[in-house]
Amino acid sequence: MKIGYIDHSFHQKTQSSKFFVDLLRRNGLEVEYIWDDSWRGGKAVNLDELIGSYDSFIFHQLSAFASKPYYKLPVNITYLPMLDNFGNDQLFHFNRDFWKHYAGVKVLSFSKALNSAILSHGLASKYVQYFPDPSNFTYKENEIERLKGFFWQRVPEQINWEIIKKLVKDANFSSIHIHNAVDPGLQPYYPSNKDIKDFNISISDWFPERQDLYKVIAENEVYFTPRASEGIGMSFLEAMAMGKCVVSPNYGTMNEYILNGINGLLYDLNNPHQLNFANIKEICKLARHSVEIGYEQWLSKEEEIVDFIVKPSNDIYSVYYPNGYNFDDIARVSSNQESSQLYTNNNKDSSLQRLKKKVASSKAAPYIRPIWRLMKRNLSSLNKPVKLNNSVELTSTNYSTRCNISKTSIKFPFGEICGKYFSSETSKDNIICEGGLRLKGDYKKSFPNKPLVSIVTVVWNRAQKLERAMKSVFNQTYDNIEYIIVDGGSTDGTVDIIKKYEDAIDYYVSESDKGIYNAINKGLTFASGDFIGILNSDDWFTNDAIELSVKELLQQEADYSGAEEYVINEDGSLVGIYELKPFNNIALLAQNPCNHGTMFISRKAYEVIGFYDETFRIAADYKMQLLLVTNPELKPCTVKKPIHYYEVAGISSIERSKTLAEVKQILKYYHKNLLDSQIDSLIDFMHDFKMDENIVKDLESILSKNDYTLEQKEYLLNRMVTYGYKQRSELYGAN
Repeated sequence: MKIGYIDHSFHQKTQSSKFFVDLLRRNGLEVEYIWDDSWRGGKAVNLDELIGSYDSFIFHQLSAFASKPYYKLPVNITYLPMLDNFGNDQLFHFNRDFWKHYAGVKVLSFSKALNSAILSHGLASKYVQYFPDPSNFTYKENEIERLKGFFWQRVPEQINWEIIKKLVKDANFSSIHIHNAVDPGLQPYYPSNKDIKDFNISISDWFPERQDLYKVIAENEVYFTPRASEGIGMSFLEAMAMGKCVVSPNYGTMNEYILNGINGLLYDLNNPHQLNFANIKEICKLARHSVEIGYEQWLSKEEEIVDFIVKPSNDIYSVYYPNGYNFDDIARVSSNQESSQLYTNNNKDSSLQRLKKKVASSKAAPYIRPIWRLMKRNLSSLNKPVKLNNSVELTSTNYSTRCNISKTSIKFPFGEICGKYFSSETSKDNIICEGGLRLKGDYKKSFPNKPLVSIVTVVWNRAQKLERAMKSVFNQTYDNIEYIIVDGGSTDGTVDIIKKYEDAIDYYVSESDKGIYNAINKGLTFASGDFIGILNSDDWFTNDAIELSVKELLQQEADYSGAEEYVINEDGSLVGIYELKPFNNIALLAQNPCNHGTMFISRKAYEVIGFYDETFRIAADYKMQLLLVTNPELKPCTVKKPIHYYEVAGISSIERSKTLAEVKQILKYYHKNLLDSQIDSLIDFMHDFKMDENIVKDLESILSKNDYTLEQKEYLLNRMVTYGYKQRSELYGAN
């Protein structure tokens, strides 16, 4: 097989990609470099011109231009993105508008965080952790009397001497070497003469041979990483292979290799302060040992990596998504601003990059640089992530909620079970106001193959957001909807908005309540639909949300449904897609099978599980989901596309620690044989992807228990392996 390896031409000098090309070649593949020189005004790579000359393509860090989406071309593509391309900006990191262009492309990621983001967008991503061959680096275990440090200053705007000085302020350093080989277009930052004297600083700007660089690093015990994040982190991994204490910001991919205080030191780049180097000798020893172990793991993955690259995209995607995938769906994004660019964003600023390089090397640089910074700020404001269209407009004055009106009064279906389960009834004495179609004698009913769906929105002082949620209900393509709004006694104009749409709402009431679940329970007692959905006032539906859900519910003869959703910020920018988890007892492993707002639950299901537990203020919906998925009498179904927009500004997002505390309370009921610390570890891993030594020990103890099914254990173990677990995976049957 002949592979066209499309790479950044700067890597001709640094040889940053050589390790991967060497891997491919020693496994019998023919690899030919294709250099992209657009970063300095040269020629970009056009994939259309190369089709037919190669059997497969690899995009290293950047991507080739193409006349149409990659998945519509007769090519086999593997993309190697680098986390440092995305930096600390999670809005770009998780931007759906960026990743949609890689539909049909296989992704090989060297970062856990990046791998998780890519998977969330429906792509096929494989996580691998690279380690260099430690035998290529000299290592000596020496006595350390006074420390010596090496700092490669590549991006002074991120990390410069002033940051390093805070880390070493009163530590016992005898000297520090600053290597001022900055990235193209940047200017080095020099320490003051006083600091040069006080810290015995020596400075270099470039080494003609890599071995000269290694020689200087070898003379120092501490290696300070040059950037806020790394794609692969070749330089700091080589320093670890030499047995150096690597000091790094607590960010990817460095914190995926470094355990703070164990085999390196991590610090908060936003608040740098003096570090403790007391355990330096042991840290250096464990740094070398980490690379020795890691390199063996890297070698063991070679066959998997080559197989991943060689196999056609369809074969790989069918393994990752056995329930089906659609490249057209992956490539689609909910935005009115479809990009007219070709299928990469990496080369669009080449002219500005050329200007920056010219400015940086000119004598006028000190005077022009402030102007450049202003240009950069203005440019970044133009390149903010695409906002989703959240200004839902009414398509008709005849709202969908007006259909199928009957003059026949109904008996609310939950009236008989309100005493059996905890519920909340409205007291007429507390009502501030009420209204809607019902009070005018208009009622909704079900029809064959068109069940009545009740949507309940609970709200309190959300005048800025409520109308968006309401309009998304009115604009549904499904036309048998009952809409109920329960207001908690708002004082900010919310009730005025509700009254504005009184002829489209079946029933609304405004009165004080005891919290969100108390209000939801009220709404359930008013609902007469066959299926009920809960729409929070901060969120909204896609126009076909109810139609798609009802279709699945009827076809599958299911009792409840769940779906994917778009997760957005308050400014409308897309954070990512909440993908579906298993709808079974795997949810007991601290995983919501879906977001609550995407669910439509039948009357029958509520009659079986009861109402929301009002003793919980934030996580009662998680308890409700567990009651559903662990009940064998109730059948689920899923909609495998986003139907709901969830704004990460609600109470559960803002008070995350309290949310997880309630999750722990709920899980304790189901995990009676687990210690509190083990449940804590399960939550830390499943929700925050933490996996230190203690967490691994607790998770291993869970895997060894007989209380869990094989399916549960396999799910937990596979997630652990995905995030780097290796130690004892063979004991539990990991692949």
